[in-house]
Amino acid sequence: MQITTLLLSLIFSLNVAMAQVESGTEIGSVKSTSEKIAQKIKMLNLILHSPDMLQRVEASDDSVARELLARAAENFLKGEEYFDRGQYLEAEAVLDYVLRDLSASAQLLSVPQQKRNQYHKFMEQLDAFVLPEWNELSEQENELLENKLQRISELRNRASRQADAELYDAAIALLEEAYGLKVALIDTLKHETMIVYDLNFNTTQDEYQYMINRTYHYLDLVQIALSKIDIDDQTRKLTDKYVYGSMLNLEIAENFELQGQFSEAIPVLDKTMNQLSAVLKILGIEI
Repeated sequence: MQITTLLLSLIFSLNVAMAQVESGTEIGSVKSTSEKIAQKIKMLNLILHSPDMLQRVEASDDSVARELLARAAENFLKGEEYFDRGQYLEAEAVLDYVLRDLSASAQLLSVPQQKRNQYHKFMEQLDAFVLPEWNELSEQENELLENKLQRISELRNRASRQADAELYDAAIALLEEAYGLKVALIDTLKHETMIVYDLNFNTTQDEYQYMINRTYHYLDLVQIALSKIDIDDQTRKLTDKYVYGSMLNLEIAENFELQGQFSEAIPVLDKTMNQLSAVLKILGIEI
């Protein structure tokens, strides 16, 4: 068990025990004030002198956690002195400060655990982002794909080694870079079945009309897919980014249409379809 988990568990147990005594819920008679304080001293002494906790504090670079622990140890001795002199009210007040400082220190020492959890979340998101299988790529595109996949694998392995050494910030940065490379592949490599429109239209207006119809068809597919497929938060943010971008471009293209500028609208629609195609690829849908 991690020491911060143990420490928090002991603090929680101590609080529960004290609450039970004060409320009189224990079986039998309610303990006297001196017995109650003696129990608190015993528990606090166990926490303060835990070898694992002291080792974790020494290894930590959190100066605040160290100061809190030092103050708790000093006040604990004062609380014992008050108790030995029979000054129970003063003893209990000081020991309550000790408990609060220990609890705050434990929360600060739990930061590595939070980093560890964040690392595992990033690793899960990276693995959950499954790239499509591209076919009919050019030799240059295949080389690009292989290099990027190898780089992603290297980054993932390095992140794992950094996590083993508890260097979670560095590990998370590597995973973010690997995730970004996957996103870049989606942007760079077009889907093998993505529409390639006929260049032999009679007018640019005809070409525009064909592409606007295809764009709305893609948009319908995306909306249906997003409503039916469960995705994690990170993937949702990514798809939202592409959908938002596609809607902006669609509005730009339609504004060009209103001004009769079909030649300007066509490349914007092409970009819109690329963005919507990217969403479908992220969702694992063949188009």
